Amino acid sequence: LVCAVWVGLDDPSRSLGRGMEGAHAALPIWATFIRAAYDSVDYPNDDFSVPRGITVLQICEDGDGQATPACPRVRAEYFNRKYPLPEPCAKHSGTRTIKRQKPSLF
Repeated sequence: LVCAVWVGLDDPSRSLGRGMEGAHAALPIWATFIRAAYDSVDYPNDDFSVPRGITVLQICEDGDGQATPACPRVRAEYFNRKYPLPEPCAKHSGTRTIKRQKPSLF
């Protein structure tokens, strides 16, 4: 099943309105259609085989880098090994920078 939604005007001098890019204009239409399609058609629930050259990495949901053992929330993402892979999560790297306090007179 393939579904694409385009919302726009043929005249570039006219606008749909402020903030009406794909996420606000086209995505709700696509989501409504795809939900109805999956609810009405019996699609097989087969496993997806990962193609050669693609690697699956755990990504930190808070820091957006490659998850470390300290990352509390992670998600799987697929990457082409031809391109640089994400660096480890800096937010949960296990090292902390200690902020120096200003000396106080009192």
